[in-house]
Amino acid sequence: SADDTVKIGLVASLSGTYEPVGTELRDGFKLYLDTHGDKLGGRKVELIVADEGDGPPTAVPAATKLVKKDKVDVLTGLVGGGSVNGVLPLIQQAKIPFLGSNARPPVKDIEYVWTTSFLSDEPGKAIAPYIKEKVDGPVYAIGPDYQGGHDELRGFTEEFKRVKGKLANPDGKTTWTPFPKTTNFMPYFAEIAKTDAKAVY
Repeated sequence: SADDTVKIGLVASLSGTYEPVGTELRDGFKLYLDTHGDKLGGRKVELIVADEGDGPPTAVPAATKLVKKDKVDVLTGLVGGGSVNGVLPLIQQAKIPFLGSNARPPVKDIEYVWTTSFLSDEPGKAIAPYIKEKVDGPVYAIGPDYQGGHDELRGFTEEFKRVKGKLANPDGKTTWTPFPKTTNFMPYFAEIAKTDAKAVY
């Protein structure tokens, strides 16, 4: 019966910088449904897809429509960490599950949050000791100026410093590149060349 149908709202980047990631996320979800009779756990699924765009300014209205107008039972997707942070208050207010499908920033209240991927700071944190062991000298830290970049580089720099690594950045802090606008990295390479960096992260 219609009462057994689970209404799922999937928010993914179908435009903007992460369109390839969002499109694959959506297509993978739809492929599973197509090959399993549009069912999850034996229950019929009604999937409603919305465009996350490049972050919170588009992700929050998209998720709000799914939750408040379409009355979804579950929210999933979200490519960007900033989008996750932007949508969390809505999820907590609506008291519906959010199943994150991509990297996730640190979240304090996880009562309604499940993640199928990794925490956004984990890759940097995991590789920092290896880089300290293999690179004989300081490392220059540089990354995109948005939530995902902040999480990734925070994970790396905190762990790298903990294992007694030294950053080559003149002020000892990560250099940020405007996101998603930066396409010419030559000025940054020139600045890195002025330091004693033995590697770049």
